[in-house]
Amino acid sequence: MNEYVSVTVWKHSEPIDWADMQAMLTENMNDQDAQKGTTVRWFEIDENTHGSVLTYPSKEAFENHRAKIEAYRKESSEDLGITLEHKHDGVIRAEGSN
Repeated sequence: MNEYVSVTVWKHSEPIDWADMQAMLTENMNDQDAQKGTTVRWFEIDENTHGSVLTYPSKEAFENHRAKIEAYRKESSEDLGITLEHKHDGVIRAEGSN
């Protein structure tokens, strides 16, 4: 298992419009520069806070995409009026499903 994950929590100044969020995510994932093999999940914490889980196929893929994702996060913060509350990155060491 070599996947790498980046988990963030974002605070919005206004209630989240999930239809707009989905449209933005779909557009970003269809971008030709999107990191291949990456999954992105956004989830609601409360009406003004969302979490994000990005899973990369490897730490190398994450490192190769890091500058782009950090620029995107900075741009999103400025354009959408959101604030990054927490950020944690790491190698997935255990996983389960059924």
